Amino acid sequence: MPHEILNTKEIERVFNFESHRDSLNNVRDITKLLYWGCLRYGEFYEAIQQKPLRLEKGKQTKWQVYVSKNAELKTIPLHEDALKLIREERLPRRIARENYVQYLKEILEKCGIKKTKIGAHTIRRSFCTNMY
Repeated sequence: MPHEILNTKEIERVFNFESHRDSLNNVRDITKLLYWGCLRYGEFYEAIQQKPLRLEKGKQTKWQVYVSKNAELKTIPLHEDALKLIREERLPRRIARENYVQYLKEILEKCGIKKTKIGAHTIRRSFCTNMY
């Protein structure tokens, strides 16, 4: 089954989304980490519980994330949006994948983005497509 992606303008609308509901803002922030890290939801779920986060400093700060699919560490450069969440200690809370998808669909609707085949992996696919 083909999946839809979010183009760069749609991603930007999601990233700029603000709500009075903390759960939706949390999902927006999860989406930033998934997108800029090109992470699978399971990788995010595991990585966010690491205390402290495995950060590698240098010219660019990088985040070491354990990839259970390959049983190895993946080092990803941190985009400024993701680094800002870390610096401000505003890391999103972990939530179940099903809840993430439900809230993401609600955000898309509130942003006027009409997509029907949206899942947690949509964000990773969107990053890969938009960066290609």
